[in-house]
Amino acid sequence: MLRDYTKFFIRLGIALAIFFILANLIDNRYIILGIFAGLALIFIIIGLLSTKNHSGYLEIVLKPYMHYERIEKLKDHKDVYNLLKAYGLYYEGNTEQAKQLFAQVSYQEVSNNKRLDLTYRIVQLGILFEENDVEEYKRVYNKALTDTIFLKNKMNKDIFKVKEYILEEKYEEAIELAVIIIPKTQPRLFIVELEYYLARAYFELNRLDDCNAVCEFIHERDYQVKYTELCRQYLVQMNRTIY
Repeated sequence: MLRDYTKFFIRLGIALAIFFILANLIDNRYIILGIFAGLALIFIIIGLLSTKNHSGYLEIVLKPYMHYERIEKLKDHKDVYNLLKAYGLYYEGNTEQAKQLFAQVSYQEVSNNKRLDLTYRIVQLGILFEENDVEEYKRVYNKALTDTIFLKNKMNKDIFKVKEYILEEKYEEAIELAVIIIPKTQPRLFIVELEYYLARAYFELNRLDDCNAVCEFIHERDYQVKYTELCRQYLVQMNRTIY
């Protein structure tokens, strides 16, 4: 933990030093901000390359193909590789392929790592959601709560409560909870996921202008995950113009 804080403050110090040097050399603040934004992006990429979380390219950058490239080096670790590949496939929209790979994962082989344990539960819940298996979804979700999986990984457990509400067709409750937790949610993948379920709840309640606003927001950003296409489909159903 101390090592992580040290790295953070070193990077922050470097960034501030560069900013003040540029401020003295360049008069145009927009150029300075552009350079600073570029440096911030470089720091993020460096962080992704060095992190032990192999899913950073999926969860933060939302580029499954980069996620697959990253996990290629894990092919010798069959259970880990299959789990992470299934994770990417699920969020890319290839649920059947995700299910096939997930069925080959031994939970005992990945559960000793808290991050992989979380990923296992996310994929498991995702597959159950797609199968519309309400009771099994609730059982697995409650087991994850009992095992404090979300707490151990500092992840908002209510992301999956929103999905439970969608399964139960409790759309008002889904909207109310999603609106509260979206500003508190990280990383970006789960923000986009929640926004899609918010749009879905709006659509089911015939709140089409609200649905349109959320869907346009996601569609315009063209994230390479399944929610972009799902929002496009809503826009088509509502006969809204897609640019």
